[in-house]
Amino acid sequence: MFDRAPRSAQSARRAVFWANGGAFLGFYLLLAAAPAAAAERGGDGAAGVVTAVLMGVTVATQSVVPVLLRRWPPVTVLGTGLVLLGAPALGFAAHPGYGAIVAITAVRGVGFGLVTVVGSLLVTRLAVDGAQGRAVGLYGLISSGSGAFAPGIGLALVDHSPWATAIVSCAPPLLTTAALPRLRHLDVGSAAGGTWRGAGLDPRPLLVFLPAAAAFGGVYSYVPLLDDSGAGRWLLIVFGICFVFGRLAVGRILDRGAPAGLILVLAIVMSGGGMALVGAAGPATTTALGVALGGLGVGMVTTTSLVMLVASCARHGNTHAATAWNVAYDAGSGAGGLLLGLLAARLGVADSFLVLAAVLVLVGLPPALRAWRRPVAAVSGGG
Repeated sequence: MFDRAPRSAQSARRAVFWANGGAFLGFYLLLAAAPAAAAERGGDGAAGVVTAVLMGVTVATQSVVPVLLRRWPPVTVLGTGLVLLGAPALGFAAHPGYGAIVAITAVRGVGFGLVTVVGSLLVTRLAVDGAQGRAVGLYGLISSGSGAFAPGIGLALVDHSPWATAIVSCAPPLLTTAALPRLRHLDVGSAAGGTWRGAGLDPRPLLVFLPAAAAFGGVYSYVPLLDDSGAGRWLLIVFGICFVFGRLAVGRILDRGAPAGLILVLAIVMSGGGMALVGAAGPATTTALGVALGGLGVGMVTTTSLVMLVASCARHGNTHAATAWNVAYDAGSGAGGLLLGLLAARLGVADSFLVLAAVLVLVGLPPALRAWRRPVAAVSGGG
């Protein structure tokens, strides 16, 4: 369809990027703020519970999106997700207690699960031949760019103004529904068909991505709790900027034919080293360096793993690749927040990051090395 109508394709791509940008802005505004508010009402462990609930509900929703797309058009599923992600944030106007925050988070998780799978699916589906890596990298910029500043804004708002928190957090997802009419004729076609057994997915990128996603969830849940001076908000900005840069830059590198497996190896080592520096409890500059290194490495893993998954199942359509990648992203993020919450209660926040660094390397490095030594799919569109 879009090959025959390039103007329609360009309009659809812009609409998809707008929808993703608005959804992720709303998501990031409460990503650190909701756990922080929960911790204030229910203790440090409550922060990890909120992150785990968000990601757990998200993952459960993502797992059924292929079924939904066989029944409804993608614009319907995407629009429903935007509304469910944005509208519940209005509940923060009532200065909710711990239980209410968990409930709000759960509903938003349903919306986020719908948006993430459909959004990433449409990005890869509409990508120009030979530019898959750049398309995924741009998706990373659009979807994660707000992660460089929105969590800090959300933390500031939730501390001072419940009404501002509610309005600012709900507006981006709801407003971007205005772009959806440009997607009303879009059909994902064969990408929504097939079975998991026949999808041909390469599991190695997922095995690398899971611990990297855990680091992502752990950073956003517990870096703000490293000290009481407010420095955690600036560290989140550093992490977000480096994360986005890693996602965007590696996409261009992949399109030029760089070995994806080698990139995964380097990225997982960088991520583990960064988390170790965060947990070292050294000077502020050491912590900032660790956050930056970790953000860059996790960002590189994020883009590379999605491009590898899409390449491994290109003949079968990419709904299963988008679903598997998003499930790994959010399951890993939720597990990271929960793991650090359990560890922080026993070891303290700083030492918890040392354990996370060990998990990153021990779990993520072996499959990354196997992917480097035995590549099975060409991930470069142009190399």
